[in-house]
This record gives sequence, structure tokens and C-alpha cells, in this order.
Amino acid sequence: MEQVFHIQNGRLVCRSRGSQVEVTMTLDPPGPGLYRGILCGKTGRMDLGTLLPEGEGLRLTRTHTIDHLARCGCWPVTGGRAELRYAFGAKKFPQGWEEGRDLSRRFSDPILADAVENTALFRWETDGFSLAFPWDPKAPFPLVLAFCFARVETMEGRPWVVFSFRDGGWPVVPPSCQNGESGVQ
Repeated sequence: MEQVFHIQNGRLVCRSRGSQVEVTMTLDPPGPGLYRGILCGKTGRMDLGTLLPEGEGLRLTRTHTIDHLARCGCWPVTGGRAELRYAFGAKKFPQGWEEGRDLSRRFSDPILADAVENTALFRWETDGFSLAFPWDPKAPFPLVLAFCFARVETMEGRPWVVFSFRDGGWPVVPPSCQNGESGVQ
């Protein structure tokens, strides 16, 4: 049996053969750096390791037993993601924003904690924080679980999907939506 999951900038393929599962992640990285593959299940996640250069992108292949994946909470597989762990070269962020690190620990809700990706930019707010994801209308929407709390902002000529959260990671309704308008155009 084969399952294909579309992840941000790539895909995850899981092939089960008997008691073994081969997991292959391919990625077109948005920038140079070291990326770790993360496998997600209903009750857990597993670090698969570092994606390595292959052709024009990055690739990772691992084989695990179904029993091992189940013990890690990753069977059945529900998806995955690639997390930037180290960026090569100097990074430039829009004013007031910084690189998001260990973002999942900021969320009390385990479902949001598992869904947030470390590709976001981070900014402290008066009563919480905001996350900004680069937005490409042709790519999967970031943090889709909180879609209705998103707003699109242009920063330094690029569109970004921005989410605001109270302490503990509880989403905040964008001001424009409080008047019945949509935050995403």
C-alpha cells in the first residue's frame, strides 16, 4: 500500500510492505540550510533525520517496522513536514520579525502545536505573539487548521499569511473579521 502526502515544498511517500514501512521525503527547499524530516501520526511524531542533497532538491528515505511507528504514535501515518534547523548565510527578516524557533511549545492545544511549522517568522505582541508564513497562492495554505484566523499582509513587497495568538497559543480573530470581513483576500 502506498500513501502520498503533500507537504510544504515537497512530498512524503509511505510504502508498506508486510510489517515494514519505507518513508521517503523529498523537498525543494525554500532556502539553503539543514532540514529535518518529521513524520506525524494521530498521537505522536518522529524525527526521521536530516534530508540530504539529491539532484535539485533534498531527500530522505527511512524504513521502520509498523510496530515501531505505532509505539511512537505515528501509525497510521497522518502526514509529515520538513523543519529548517539551520540556515546557511545571513537571513534578512521584515522589521520587527525574527526566525521562529521551537514554535510548537508556545501552544497549549496539542493539535495546533503539532500543526505549526518552524518555517514561520515570530513576533512578540502586547498580549501574545504573531506568526507569519510566506504566502504563495499556488502552494498549500500554511497552518490550515487556523485558516479562519489568518490575514494577509504585504511585508517588503511579499505577501505573508499572519496569525495572531494570545499567550498559550489561542488564536485571535483578525480585527477586519470582527466586522464581518474576511482576513484573506
